[in-house]
Amino acid sequence: MDQENLFGNEWQILESSRQVMEDAAYAGNELLPEFTKLVNDYERLIKLTTKIFKISDIQGKNIKQHEDEMRQMNHDLQHLEKSRRKLMSDISHELGTPMTSVQGYVKAMLDGVIEPGEPHLRMIYNKVLLVNDLVDDLFELSKLEASKAIFQFSEYPLDQVLDLLRGRFELEAADRGYQFSVEDFQENIPQAGYVSISIDLKRFEQVMNNFVNNAFRYTAPGGMIKIHGEVHIEEHEVLANGLPCQVTFKVSDSGEGIDEEALPYVFDRFYRAIKAKSSTTPGTGLGLAIAKEIVQQHKGQIGVNSVKNHGCTFYFTLPGTIILNQAWEI
Repeated sequence: MDQENLFGNEWQILESSRQVMEDAAYAGNELLPEFTKLVNDYERLIKLTTKIFKISDIQGKNIKQHEDEMRQMNHDLQHLEKSRRKLMSDISHELGTPMTSVQGYVKAMLDGVIEPGEPHLRMIYNKVLLVNDLVDDLFELSKLEASKAIFQFSEYPLDQVLDLLRGRFELEAADRGYQFSVEDFQENIPQAGYVSISIDLKRFEQVMNNFVNNAFRYTAPGGMIKIHGEVHIEEHEVLANGLPCQVTFKVSDSGEGIDEEALPYVFDRFYRAIKAKSSTTPGTGLGLAIAKEIVQQHKGQIGVNSVKNHGCTFYFTLPGTIILNQAWEI
């Protein structure tokens, strides 16, 4: 409550008493000195009470702030504990199968049941690599979910990002025998403007690498893989440095596609929605879950569209800005 409202009556009484003290009609009154002393004491009492009220109010606000901080810390601790338990459960569950297999092969070699030849040693080696990748991905995902991963955002023009993606994937796709392209985005922006997005470039490449490798894994050589997208202008809103927009990145392929009932779960950890019969590239089942967390850290949205046996399109949308009447300096 406001102090003036809380002590309003007291201050009014004090003001009236001062007016009595200053009234010439009471100048010769023998009680005036005592009355004056009483008024001064009353003023000191009001000021002291006001000061106590201020201290109490500040302490109350501090206590509430500390309570809010403690409540947030408790929430964060619960979230971290939940993430820790989930991590331990996932490690126990997912590491069990490859490690049991490694143990079995090594024991068979020691017992002389099988000869320690190259095929078996390579199989053991591949399973050890899978275990290493799995542990790395689990810790990466746990850090992202607990908001402990460090992101370094910078502004990049969309054209430069597309050129980077061409250089990153074109040669590899050609070597693998795919029809690959990075198309210019469909956009409707002023002629003098360009699109800029704020991204952590390393994390952005991690998402795109996951999408493209997923397309490689589930599309037969000779098939089509393309990166494309569009820019959507946010209407009726203008920023100081340009126009807000939404930039959607898509990776489409002509591969096996995903069953409709599996689509809501493809970004869950360890959910393998597509079973590739001829795939020789092992996966940890965490790539898409990591991609989802990275996109969310960019304040974006992620999704997938697919028709079984007719390919699929993974996409994510990020906030961007259309910069007007400026030249980008690299």
